[in-house]
Amino acid sequence: MRPRAVRFLLVATAVALGCRDHPSIPSSHQPAARPVSPATSQGPVEVSQHHVGPIPLDSSLGYIAAHFPGYTAGTTYLEATPIPAWTFALGGVTATATQVEDSMDLTAPAETWLIAGTGILLPGRVPLPDTWGDFREHYRGDVELSIDELGVHFEACELPGLVFFVTVDYGGEDTDKWTADSLPGGAPVGQIGVYPRQKSTSCPSPAGLPN
Repeated sequence: MRPRAVRFLLVATAVALGCRDHPSIPSSHQPAARPVSPATSQGPVEVSQHHVGPIPLDSSLGYIAAHFPGYTAGTTYLEATPIPAWTFALGGVTATATQVEDSMDLTAPAETWLIAGTGILLPGRVPLPDTWGDFREHYRGDVELSIDELGVHFEACELPGLVFFVTVDYGGEDTDKWTADSLPGGAPVGQIGVYPRQKSTSCPSPAGLPN
């Protein structure tokens, strides 16, 4: 579904993010408007491939840090290599940004955003379904399922650019045999991955267009 190195970044959910001072933001990235902390956001948070709440996911991290300074800077791991991670809190939702670097490149977008919590709204203001069965009640179109070192996750072709993770037990023999129809209806749907730099998708593309 996604390049292996990028997918490993989602291990951030299992690692505690330690606080440290925010990096200084070059003047070219300072906002014209007064900075706003997304932590003050209340109520549901809309998530799409382009934004989580007020945060534009495809903007440079310098721009985002300057406009939304109320984040926690910490460390996660790409296999055994420590990499920086920034976590933004929006009410009951957290959005964690990472790059495959030893320091954040403020001129570039994040490689990965990992979004989790309560109060997530999908495009069209649909609440994130709690289970796979509920998800299929809302979204009946094509789904591309993947099973790898991170577990079970899928792309719903009606929701481009979003990768959903499902909590379900499976064996190694299931990796090549399971389809979306193999998932139990009660399997919880949890965090969402967004990859601003990745334009490829597992979903079929319209005729004549590349994935």
